[in-house]
Amino acid sequence: EHVGNGYTPCWEDGFQREDCCADHFGPGGNPTCWQAHYTYDFCCRKEPPDPTSSIDMPHTFVVPAYDLNVGNNLKRYGTFSPRQSYELQWLVRRGDVVVDAGANLGAYTVSLAARVGTEGTVHAFEPFRLTFQQLTANVALNGLANVYTHNLALGRNFTRVRAYATDITGPTVPASVQVLNQMSHEEARRVSMVYSPTRERIRVVPLDFLGLRRLDLLKIDVEDMELEVVLGAKRTLRRCRPRIWAESVQHFEKGDRSFVKEVESQGYRCQPVGVWATYELMCIPVATK
Repeated sequence: EHVGNGYTPCWEDGFQREDCCADHFGPGGNPTCWQAHYTYDFCCRKEPPDPTSSIDMPHTFVVPAYDLNVGNNLKRYGTFSPRQSYELQWLVRRGDVVVDAGANLGAYTVSLAARVGTEGTVHAFEPFRLTFQQLTANVALNGLANVYTHNLALGRNFTRVRAYATDITGPTVPASVQVLNQMSHEEARRVSMVYSPTRERIRVVPLDFLGLRRLDLLKIDVEDMELEVVLGAKRTLRRCRPRIWAESVQHFEKGDRSFVKEVESQGYRCQPVGVWATYELMCIPVATK
């Protein structure tokens, strides 16, 4: 999409054209703005591209045809949120180990795996069967041998639950479906989410079960189960001291500080990521003497 002197995907999530393309930065613009296919040539040219030409995206994805949320953004931008993708990748480097809890289609799994390289590892957890299959397909399509996909939910204890997935044969938002405390069918329809006809059985495991000896980034987006994730990861957090990036709608919308209190009790300091990230928290381990 071309709007004025710039391309819509480039200026999502707070990036401004004048901060990236101004002449005083030189012929390549502001180097801190560019990554993957968001390049100076793509974002700063003054003429719209040939509408008959295609733009190479950095990665390849399979998405549900009627996904109104993550799948739609992957088709438009090549990721879910360009700004968040940049920020997450900035937190890791080659050789790091990442856990992506609530990986969905792999929008961030794929870019994080490319970032940590073949020396690093990404463990991606997605509990719902069809979404998990597409996550695994996206890992394979991008040739990422350093990703382990797990058809599991992360939680406090080992258990099994039965939950509705979303019906991807029509318009819906699969990324919003919860494992625990699901909305009623009527409530779900009000937010454009349509459940599948029957429930599926989901295994829940604590992250400590993996026995990771190294973890550099724990990214959590689990639809109100963030507290459950960290309660099941106490030994891992104590041993590895990863940075934690977590979505917490409960914290921002309802003032529920239970997640923050638990993480801070484990020696972390949490703060909002920024105004562009409505529900995101960044938690950093506090240095100890």
